[in-house]
Amino acid sequence: MTKTKLGEGIHSSSEFMPPGYSPPKRKDRKAGGGGVLVSVRDCYCAAEGEVPDNDAEAIWVEVSLRNKHKLFIGSYYRSSSGNASNQLDELEKKLYHISNKTKNNPNHTMMLGGDFNLGDIQWDSEIIDP
Repeated sequence: MTKTKLGEGIHSSSEFMPPGYSPPKRKDRKAGGGGVLVSVRDCYCAAEGEVPDNDAEAIWVEVSLRNKHKLFIGSYYRSSSGNASNQLDELEKKLYHISNKTKNNPNHTMMLGGDFNLGDIQWDSEIIDP
């Protein structure tokens, strides 16, 4: 989920999560909107991914599956205000860290979703208008 707008006042996931889901891994914004979270069904073993913290508004969860397979699920939000290039550089650092965990193991998969707010990309030249 992106743009969760959750804050310190909401401690219990039962306030917004349906039954059958583990408590979500969250990265709340300090003030005003934003925020990301990932939650999985409670029948799966999931832990917050060990990813260096930086300014990217992203959270990663590592889900253990059968036969030593792992699924790394990320949720990302890029604010439409601010420098798109800097924000994407911060995301790239997190992706690099996760890809190092998955690249030598065909049993690991990485999945990233979110709100990238990149409606102004010129896809032919891959240029982002600030």
